[in-house]
Amino acid sequence: MRTLIQKELRENLKLALPGLLIFALVLLRLFQNSETQPLLSVSVLRPIEFFCFVLGLGLGWFQIHNERHRDLWAFLVHRPLTRTQICAAKLTAGLSLYTLAVGLPLSGLVIASRIPGEFASPFEWEMALPVAADFLFGIVWYFAGMLTGLRRARWYASRGLPLLAALLASILGPIQPSWLPGFWQQFLVLTVGGIILAVAAWGAFQGDGSHRSQPLCSRGATTVALAMGVILISLVFQGLLEVLLRGNQAESSRFEVSRDGTVYEIIERAGKAAEIIDFAGQPLKEPVTGRKLNLASFDKLVADSYAINVDFGDRSRLRNLLQPSSRFYCLWQNVDRINWYWSREGRLVGYDTVTKLPVSSIVPVGFPAIEARFLRPQTEIETDADDELTDRGAPSTDTLATRQAIYEVNVATRDARRLFKTAPDDRIGGARSIGNGATVVVTRCFIEMIGADGTVDWQLPHAVASPRPFWVKVSRLDSTNQFAVWVGDYHPINRRNAVGARRYSAISFVSSESGVKKQVKLQPSGLKNRQALQAWSYRLSSVIMPPLPVVYQLLGWESVPWNLLRISFAVAVVCAVIGWRIGKHYHYESGTQIGWFVFHLMFAFPGLIAFLCVQEWPARESCPNCKKLRVVVRAKCEHCDAEFAPPRRNGTEVFEPLATG
Repeated sequence: MRTLIQKELRENLKLALPGLLIFALVLLRLFQNSETQPLLSVSVLRPIEFFCFVLGLGLGWFQIHNERHRDLWAFLVHRPLTRTQICAAKLTAGLSLYTLAVGLPLSGLVIASRIPGEFASPFEWEMALPVAADFLFGIVWYFAGMLTGLRRARWYASRGLPLLAALLASILGPIQPSWLPGFWQQFLVLTVGGIILAVAAWGAFQGDGSHRSQPLCSRGATTVALAMGVILISLVFQGLLEVLLRGNQAESSRFEVSRDGTVYEIIERAGKAAEIIDFAGQPLKEPVTGRKLNLASFDKLVADSYAINVDFGDRSRLRNLLQPSSRFYCLWQNVDRINWYWSREGRLVGYDTVTKLPVSSIVPVGFPAIEARFLRPQTEIETDADDELTDRGAPSTDTLATRQAIYEVNVATRDARRLFKTAPDDRIGGARSIGNGATVVVTRCFIEMIGADGTVDWQLPHAVASPRPFWVKVSRLDSTNQFAVWVGDYHPINRRNAVGARRYSAISFVSSESGVKKQVKLQPSGLKNRQALQAWSYRLSSVIMPPLPVVYQLLGWESVPWNLLRISFAVAVVCAVIGWRIGKHYHYESGTQIGWFVFHLMFAFPGLIAFLCVQEWPARESCPNCKKLRVVVRAKCEHCDAEFAPPRRNGTEVFEPLATG
């Protein structure tokens, strides 16, 4: 086995060594060009994913492809070792070379990012988790490449399905649903996907790529891997189906309020000018010309608004889920060459942009108690397209909230003064300064605005019925001390938590003098066609989706769509019946029939396609007794239990059958 490992290392070093050099140079270049923590920068993580994909897939494929010549393969596998030992030697050498080519440069990147003074931003060892996930991402592709090289199938048929299975795991991994916070889904999906592909590759090695001669566990793993590939095709089909159904009718709808307090709906359709209508359905027109007002002119009439994220949980969802750094910290202000970061520990940490070293920190009274930690700021400094910080000035004084208090934070004097405190049985879910010394606070019982002296200017009673997060927006109207308060449910499809993509279901008008003036429910009229077409596309695509709730949960759905699962399960029953009839036609054993029946009920259409892909259909010929087609892999006819007819004599026989006495 040691000799085999040395052979594999010697033959594949020509691929790993250039990969190591190129990858190290690319990481060095990315590290030098980074202004923020590179371990969390999208512009750094994307190239890392690409190189892990290329090196992992290349090593796995070429380890098998270079030995696929039949004579060479037969010579190599007939060694005084078991197939498992030979496969283990290949895996040991391949993963060692992958670790050398990828793991060594990544370890250097993590260590270099930890050095104080390199970047003016916080560092935690847990920030290395995205890089570790990318490393595991390459191992998944390594096993996918090995399985693809081993399988005896056509490229235009099912040979490339393991690659689609690895791609599905790579797509599902970065999704961070509410039921599995943090980076756990990424490691869970990649680990499970890697185990499935590894077992399938081991079994394919045992059977020389033949499915029938593999162990039972590897046959199941291969079938599941192929079904995963078909599931990805189903997801692509769902997207294409929605586009085909929608055609050029792409539309969106949102509401805005003008400074005079009138609510308008803006309907935008592809290829058409935006339509701005009131609640009566009448278009907004210019007072002078009487023409319909265009969107650019309408934007000048819209009231200034301030969006607020409200979450009474751990606040891990209401952030830009596509930006890994948002889980650990966010840049709050840049004052006097000092970047002030909010860290997930609930404190403000200042870093000098020249020396790139921490200079100070600001904490509320009672820190580090959970109730005395700053909540995530609502006014984060945004990032540009390259994920680099946009340096914008900010006032030295602003407000931040804890779970039960509002603090006025002065970064110039580096202190925090408490302005407001909630009732002992209440709790703050979000707060934001809206200018002129005013701060809007959202608690479990009220949406209220407090002044610079901590007094309440107005209150809007509301009750939080569920722990789910939601969005609030406050618009300042022209009338003195009058505001519009918007409330809408959080939708996980808005993964960037973009303000422009938020939708609100109700608006209330309040003032300091008269309190709540009126409340209006918002029902968009411009999305009816889009919602209907989207619903139809989901129903049609559920025909080719497995009836597994975990698939939708991994895709980030907030709740399980049981109506779609019922359609998928009905299709699964049909697929199970089809699979049962096929198995009966080829006279599968009862245990095999039951196993495939359960598999089809679980995976439905993707399972049926995987079932057809892994089968090695035996040849059939006519039985001389019953004249029906019989399979040639059975000693006796499955219809009449007759044996094969003896071969015809052609005069070349050496032995005659013994005569019975």
